[in-house]
Amino acid sequence: MRLMHQVGARGPGGVLTLLVGVLVLSAAQARAGTFLSRGAAAVLPGMGFESTSERWLGVCVTGDVLTTGQAQSSSYMAAPLRGVALEEALGLPREVVTDTTSATDLLRERFLRTVQEDARSLVLTYGFVVGGRKARLENLRLTGTGNRAAQLGPADRRAACGDELARELEIGGRIFVAIRFDFTSEATRTQFLRETDIAQAPASQVGTKLRAVASYYQGALTISVHALQLGGDPRLLRQLIGGVQGAGALLRCQVSNVAACAQLVEDVRLYMVGTGTQAFWAQVSQGAWSLEQPVGPAPLRVTTESYATAGLLALAQEAPHGVSPAYAAARTRLAQQLATASGDVRRMQALASGFPLSRLQSRELEPALEVAGTHVALLRGVLERCAENVSACLAREQQLASGLLRPYSMRVANAPEWFLPLCLAQTQAPDPALKLDVLRAEAGETDCVRASEALEELSFLSLRSKGLTDARPLAWLGAVRQVDVRDNQLASFTPLGTLANMERLQASYNQASAVAPLVPLELLRDVRVQGNPLGDAALMRARQLPVAFLTEEDVCAAARLALLSRGLLSQADHDRYTQEGLGPVFATAARDVPPIGWVPCTQAARALDP
Repeated sequence: MRLMHQVGARGPGGVLTLLVGVLVLSAAQARAGTFLSRGAAAVLPGMGFESTSERWLGVCVTGDVLTTGQAQSSSYMAAPLRGVALEEALGLPREVVTDTTSATDLLRERFLRTVQEDARSLVLTYGFVVGGRKARLENLRLTGTGNRAAQLGPADRRAACGDELARELEIGGRIFVAIRFDFTSEATRTQFLRETDIAQAPASQVGTKLRAVASYYQGALTISVHALQLGGDPRLLRQLIGGVQGAGALLRCQVSNVAACAQLVEDVRLYMVGTGTQAFWAQVSQGAWSLEQPVGPAPLRVTTESYATAGLLALAQEAPHGVSPAYAAARTRLAQQLATASGDVRRMQALASGFPLSRLQSRELEPALEVAGTHVALLRGVLERCAENVSACLAREQQLASGLLRPYSMRVANAPEWFLPLCLAQTQAPDPALKLDVLRAEAGETDCVRASEALEELSFLSLRSKGLTDARPLAWLGAVRQVDVRDNQLASFTPLGTLANMERLQASYNQASAVAPLVPLELLRDVRVQGNPLGDAALMRARQLPVAFLTEEDVCAAARLALLSRGLLSQADHDRYTQEGLGPVFATAARDVPPIGWVPCTQAARALDP
């Protein structure tokens, strides 16, 4: 079985899967917006829905089924899922075993391993459905369609309720949230279970039960929250972690403060249940295909999407009463474009399914997916809004057809190398030049898989003077923010250009001839690459970073300017030393004292940037 270390991947049938390890939520986020389908929420006790179209919505909602084929007779959230019930809800075990295993299957299995209990742990796993029929059909403008759907047979009803097209367009899905308790001892676990009676608690009671014992278990318990999304839009979970670049938001709730973690669990429940407010669903029923609401501290935002347009798409060839045939034909062509875009995404994901991916590599897929997502959103908007104006609808259709990009290109597909596959390959064909032993030592692990997981958690890599000649093992480490690879023999910075969260790079005195791979790094604020034979330093200089030492003269210039600003160097001397290319020499590491002399910058630069 291939190892798939990735956050997102697309399996067979275009099902988008997102595995997020350890989420920290906020009540403000949970209350401000939700993707939760009222189709799922409606079956919760006390969460009945009210609508002028309740009769026909009920027809579709009561037919909402899980992918296991079992009718949704009760909420996932009523009690934790365990054992066979959890495996069935996840779609495991696989009924047919083949030589290849999809990324979806691997992530299901990885999640299942994550939530396995032992003698010193307890895991409560809850599941719920998003994007169900009620959410898709809440749009009251489709009331006539719903009334007709109530009179259809089962097969036709599935078409009228939008099931097939919703699956084709990857609308809706399931989210599993696991709350894991790790205890310091078996005795503590036993006492905790006896005092809290939490093992079979519904999601609505977990936070309350935790608060009741918060002070007693201070320091004796660690809580983490894990989530797995099968199907639908990754923004369902992304809204909780603060954006695709937010690796720092993937935090573990260490219970040095049990009460805070009790609030965390309560926030998870609020997120799953959803706000359920009439105001939110009134906005959905008005047909807005997307809306934005501020969530938490600025600039964090969350996009909530009504699934009402799926009903329109499903009925494109069977137009509701009052819609002209020409308009229905235009909608049909738009729906076909949407299906094509969905196919493009599936093919794109298939390119990346053949090798282990780091979490950051997986996130590199998202820009391409965003292109397809924009395509989908625009098409939905046209279908929703161009109404009876056939000429405007056709013109917009042509504009979309000619002006949108196909997301075929994937940087990640052309650059799959990173530590894990290189390390695994070493067992077959060792390559001493990769210096993997150095990285394993940095990770504190000798096993390739455990070392790769440890490296993906590091925020600072210190590999100065390690004899490195190849930076490929450093690629795609998503948590890294500072890298020090000074005084090595790296011939290329290209692998470092994949470190999307890197803020500071010290790579002076290597052998790289180009800095271009680092230019696109948006978070980079401090780059020190002097002493490399760079031929394109102007590219990075155009970024106007707060600190950019691209040549040794840049280091000396910064030192001269600092002395001038402190009044330790006159303007005349500053200009003279600049013209002569000299840098200051100091007696100690202190830089706020007069220098003891001036030497050529090639000699001064190393000491000035220790």
